[in-house]
Amino acid sequence: MFLVGVFFFVGCTKTPTASTQPRPQIEVQSPITQNTTWTTGNDYIVRGQVTVEENALLTIQPDVNVFLTADSLGNKGKLYVEGGIFMDRVDLKMGV
Repeated sequence: MFLVGVFFFVGCTKTPTASTQPRPQIEVQSPITQNTTWTTGNDYIVRGQVTVEENALLTIQPDVNVFLTADSLGNKGKLYVEGGIFMDRVDLKMGV
C-alpha cells in the first residue's frame, strides 16, 4: 500500500482556454472497490480518506485535476492505494 496524499504532484496540463464553461466537479468520498476511470476534463475532489481497494485499479486520464481536501469531520484529504493506480499528466492539488 502506498499513500498518494503526501506527495504534491503537478503534471502537464493543457493550456487554459478562454472558455467560460466550468469544469465538472465530481466528489469522491467512498472506497474505490472496482476498476474505475477518472475521465479527461473533470475535477475530482477527494474528501477525507479514500482507498483504492486491493484488486481495483484507478486510472486517471490526462487533463484531470485531483483535489485532496478535508471532509466534514476534519480528516485531511488522502488517497490510499492498496490496489493499483495509473496516472497520465495529472494535476494533484492538496489542501484546497
